Amino acid sequence: MSFNIRNFGFIVGGETIPVGYTIQGGTGPESSKAQFAGAEPEEYRMSIVNTDHTVELVDGRYTHYFWARNESEWPGGFALSGGGLF
Repeated sequence: MSFNIRNFGFIVGGETIPVGYTIQGGTGPESSKAQFAGAEPEEYRMSIVNTDHTVELVDGRYTHYFWARNESEWPGGFALSGGGLF
């Protein structure tokens, strides 16, 4: 399964933010499988670096997280783009 969710978030130039997402509400059969996603720039001249991917299990719900850092000076929106590694 792959996904590309346009207009997922916004990041200011030089800022680092946490990004979290769930698959199928965090409880479906695919939610616990290996996932990889990143923030994909939607603006001209933006450069985003994605790091520190992790998974959290709380009350039976899986949530995936990573950090996105905008290495440019320009703010802008980003898409969440990724898929399963199973």
